[in-house]
Amino acid sequence: MISHSLKIKEKAVLLRQKGFSFGQIAEKLKIGKSTVGFWFKNGVVKSKKIKKLAKAKK
Repeated sequence: MISHSLKIKEKAVLLRQKGFSFGQIAEKLKIGKSTVGFWFKNGVVKSKKIKKLAKAKK
C-alpha cells in the first residue's frame, strides 16, 4: 500500500475546492481516482490540519 504525503492530500483539497472532479484530481496528481474518492468519502482529507492548510493557501 502506498502512503501519499500530506502535500498531495492538501493539493487534492485545494483542487476540490476549485471544483475539480475526483477524476480530474486523480489525473492531475497522478494517483488513482478510487484513492481520491476514498480520501473524500472516508474523511481522510477532512482532518483539521489539512483544512487549516487549505484555508491558509486561499
